[in-house]
Amino acid sequence: MFTYSGQPLTSVHDEIDFEFLGKATSSVQLNYYVGGRGGRESVPALGYDATTGFHNYVFDWSARGIKWYIDGRLVRESNGPDLPVTPGQFFLSLWNGTKNVDGWLGAFDPSKTPVAMDIDWIGFTREGERCLFPQSITCTAQK
Repeated sequence: MFTYSGQPLTSVHDEIDFEFLGKATSSVQLNYYVGGRGGRESVPALGYDATTGFHNYVFDWSARGIKWYIDGRLVRESNGPDLPVTPGQFFLSLWNGTKNVDGWLGAFDPSKTPVAMDIDWIGFTREGERCLFPQSITCTAQK
């Protein structure tokens, strides 16, 4: 799941990512792009296989920084002047990649199709808005 601004939406490519790679389903790649430049990856261990159940994955993006949470636990924080600033769209996707990214994602096995992704719920709270749903990091931070 990720935010994305860039062609064809805007001229500036900013992005914030939670990426689950098929070759390593017990970790997640966290990354962000500023002006089309990424290279800010971290890959924390989850302590479970992400394909076996529902979990809450949250990022909190503000002018002060980006915080990534998993099941309410802060797993990464990035602060400073070099952060995404361009509003983007929010995407959830399944991508089998291409041969040139097999080393990153893991090779796609077409014998394991069809592929599906189950999503229990999605929420969005603008910075400064009141808590809109109980699972929101905004709610838990206000307690």
